[in-house]
Amino acid sequence: MTVPGDEQVQTGPGDFRDVVDVQLLDESLLVAARIARAPLAGRASATALVLVNGQPALEMAEDIGAGVDTWDDAVAGPLRLTIEQPFERWKLLLDAPGARIELELHALTAPAGLAEPATSAAGRAAGLHRYAQLCVATGTAEVGGRRRAVEAPAVRAHRWGPVGEVSRARLLTVASEEGELLTVAAVQAPGAQAHGEELVVAHTTRAGDGGGDGPLPFETVRVSTVFGDDGLPVKAGAELFRPGDELPSRLAGTAAGSIATALPGTRASLTLFRFTLDGVPAFGSYEIEAAA
Repeated sequence: MTVPGDEQVQTGPGDFRDVVDVQLLDESLLVAARIARAPLAGRASATALVLVNGQPALEMAEDIGAGVDTWDDAVAGPLRLTIEQPFERWKLLLDAPGARIELELHALTAPAGLAEPATSAAGRAAGLHRYAQLCVATGTAEVGGRRRAVEAPAVRAHRWGPVGEVSRARLLTVASEEGELLTVAAVQAPGAQAHGEELVVAHTTRAGDGGGDGPLPFETVRVSTVFGDDGLPVKAGAELFRPGDELPSRLAGTAAGSIATALPGTRASLTLFRFTLDGVPAFGSYEIEAAA
């Protein structure tokens, strides 16, 4: 469960990381923008990936030589993320060579939290905290000298925790054209070797629920991935069962573009995907993060 303080910067010892992501998920314009904090080192990084009609227009990953002390108005290189109202409204400004994107985001769902994968003792030991919200993004995008108005689904996510406590984390975030947000986390604790030893959890929520009973969890989640020669995912799918279900919800997708993210002390990548979720077109991302 999220609390008001979760929107603020998080701190911890050693290789602790605090990361905010915004993803714009449109048919012809896919954007991923991230600021990552390394509090103990007093450093931050900025990552951005912009795809126009399936072609990369901007790939940026910069380690910034200064820290970020607040998420209220966080600036890292050409990227600025601002909280207007916690859990409700935010702004994004990306002003990089070849791409200027300025967006206002309004939440459509309550936060879907993944604080403790599988809610088990092992999951708590992994130390991964994360929540995501489905939003509508409005604003403008000027890419390659062409300016366009934007009104499209988006996802904003915040996660934090000590990198060294997790051998690998895989995070899937999916927004469907029908207003459904699906979040999946697969966490591999230190010493685990196989995918079957991962702790996997998934939640779903819909726009217009007004909070309701909150994000709904799945009981059993099976994630499958096809990796390319570079180790990045090129296809991904999942079967997700609720208690008593005979047939699962099904997710399938192919990669649209990837970038290795700038996050000191980790090996991390972010891949934007085109999905279908129970036959409904959807967009989203597949993130992989492991200790370096």
